[in-house]
Amino acid sequence: MISNTRPFVAREKQLKSLSVQLKKKSSSTVIYGKRKVGKTTLILESFRHIDKPFVYYECAKDTEQSNVESLLLECKRAGIVPEHFGLERKTFVDLFRYLDSLNTPMAIAIDEYPYLREFVPGDTIDSSFQKIIDNHIHNISLILSGSYISIMKSLLKEDNALYGRFGLNIFLEEFDYLDASLFYPNKTPYEKAAFYSVFGGSPYVLSAIDPNKDLEQNIVDLLLTPESAILAYASSLLLGELGNRAQSERLLVSLGNGKKKYGELKETLDPRNTGNLTRILSPLIDMGLVAKLYPINKPNDSRKSFYCIDDNLLRFYYAFLYPRRSPLAFYEPSRAYEVFIEPGLIQYLSRRFEDIAKQFLWRQINEGRIRGVLDVGTYYYDDRLTHSNGEFDVALLRHEGVDIFEAKYWSKPVDKKEVQKEIGQIHSIKELNIKRIGFVSVNGFDLDVSGLDFMFTGDDLYGLKE
Repeated sequence: MISNTRPFVAREKQLKSLSVQLKKKSSSTVIYGKRKVGKTTLILESFRHIDKPFVYYECAKDTEQSNVESLLLECKRAGIVPEHFGLERKTFVDLFRYLDSLNTPMAIAIDEYPYLREFVPGDTIDSSFQKIIDNHIHNISLILSGSYISIMKSLLKEDNALYGRFGLNIFLEEFDYLDASLFYPNKTPYEKAAFYSVFGGSPYVLSAIDPNKDLEQNIVDLLLTPESAILAYASSLLLGELGNRAQSERLLVSLGNGKKKYGELKETLDPRNTGNLTRILSPLIDMGLVAKLYPINKPNDSRKSFYCIDDNLLRFYYAFLYPRRSPLAFYEPSRAYEVFIEPGLIQYLSRRFEDIAKQFLWRQINEGRIRGVLDVGTYYYDDRLTHSNGEFDVALLRHEGVDIFEAKYWSKPVDKKEVQKEIGQIHSIKELNIKRIGFVSVNGFDLDVSGLDFMFTGDDLYGLKE
């Protein structure tokens, strides 16, 4: 019996691919993604679609012998192995050699595989599973899963013993803005964008949202109430494996408050140029918590690169809550919202809406509604005529030029005056080879946009119009 109360939504493509693998007599799959992204839910849901015994096992931070004993116990509970059976040598190779000898079709998922490396050298445990996949899964569909992204990615590299051993490789990402909205379907586009901007796309977090309450009350309940599990997740669980947690938190505070260039971060965290900033950034990038990005027109220019927190909930936490954790301990949650959250919330949501606009444009591209695009992202300009430089946060790069988009998170429709003003400012930058100028306005437009291809509303974003 599968114990899994979290709703399964979206992920249809991944579920179909994984189910096909598991129905094979023998297969091996690797699944990875950051914590609470839904890996376990996907695995358990896929088990519902197969007609053979299965075992889900989450590794402990313990010896190989201890983990083998625990996995063997799970196999006994599943009825795959007789209760009286015992292994002489408690290694994964010996266990899988025995399981394979049973000639019984089965599926086995081993989650948090990176934990094994803390007690068994990485090359040793990887070599063990190479032997298992090569020789001892004739009747087994094997899944290796984990949250430490860099370790899981290393299994796919050419110099790793497991290279080329997986028939399916799934990198499970958080839900985007549209899939996340399935958890609060009756909200307006304006509200949906706000919910996503604060709570992000983790299924674990989204499942905790009360769709019958507004954004303010959900923030109060989930992020300002000390007993909240979501607050605990944001404050500690994501950083639980980092040795230099204090320095990492300082970095996340800087990123949460608008510092994104390496030089800006270095002034705060590594003014003596000791290389400490790189050591702090690397594990956060490996865990999928921080992303290093480049302007779409400067993809290899390290001077133009920048960093951002790649998780909306974590970004909100380090922008609003962590820097004020001392006074927040004394505030009543509703009053804390009025004092610490409300004054800066709209500005924060406006910035996050730009990311939603980019996600929407990628969806339009992948559905074939917008064609001829090379990339979507930030566009850097350096106009020598006006001696000005800067960035457009939402742009489409084409062979023949660039499309610039303005993303407007307004509580009212955007009027003609604002559209004309933005167009004039963009055209004043002579360096730009502009093909089109577009707008994404969450509350639509107070002007006639019929016949204009690049004027998108909140209803367009959330598919509320035919």
